[in-house]
Amino acid sequence: TALLYNNHRDVAAAIRTSGVPRAELFIVTKIPPGDMGFDEATAAIDRAVAELGTHADLVLIHWPSNFDPKAPLPACARGAAGSWQACRLATWRAMEAAHRSGK
Repeated sequence: TALLYNNHRDVAAAIRTSGVPRAELFIVTKIPPGDMGFDEATAAIDRAVAELGTHADLVLIHWPSNFDPKAPLPACARGAAGSWQACRLATWRAMEAAHRSGK
């Protein structure tokens, strides 16, 4: 699943109706480029967890930089100090914090 796919609620419904115990599932989601950065990724993970109704077992960076040249750059990629490297690092730190908190 992925935030870009807008399907977390559908996945949550499928999990509920499947009868498969949560412990037998491995749920993966992805953070899109527009949600990269510490605060943005933290909010994206929180949104994914809320929509899924459960924690994600694995959170990935969906794409390491903008794949749509028309899409706005995230804050971490703008300005003199901004870069995709800075975005990936901040996003990684948000993912680590989410993992530590059980999300």
